Amino acid sequence: MAQRFLTAFLWSQRRIILWLAAILIVVVAVVFLKRADVYEYLSNYENRDRLRDEVDRLRAETKRLEQERDDLAKEGFAAEKAARERFRLSKKDEIVVYLETPTPRDGVTSPTLRGERR
Repeated sequence: MAQRFLTAFLWSQRRIILWLAAILIVVVAVVFLKRADVYEYLSNYENRDRLRDEVDRLRAETKRLEQERDDLAKEGFAAEKAARERFRLSKKDEIVVYLETPTPRDGVTSPTLRGERR
C-alpha cells in the first residue's frame, strides 16, 4: 500500500512538472516567434508616451492662448500691454526706454540705455 501511494505521489509530481515544462516551452516558443511584434509593441508604447507629452504641452499652450484671448477681449490693461509689446506702441509724450546689451568685451558687459520721446 505504501508503495502504491508513493508511486501515485511521484507520478502526480512528475505530471505537474511535465505540464509546467510544457507550458513554459509553449510560452517561450510564442515569445520567440512573435519577438518582432513584441519589439513593435514596445516601440509603439514609447511613441504613445511621447505623443501624450505632446498633447499635454499643446493643451497647456491652448489654455494659455485662450486666456490671452479672453484678456484681450476685456479691453483692459492686458490689451494695452499686449499692443504696446507687440506693435511697439506708446502714448503721446511718453518716453520709451530700450535696453541694448552689447557683445562682451574684456569680460565686461553693461547695457546701454537709450530713450526716445514720442
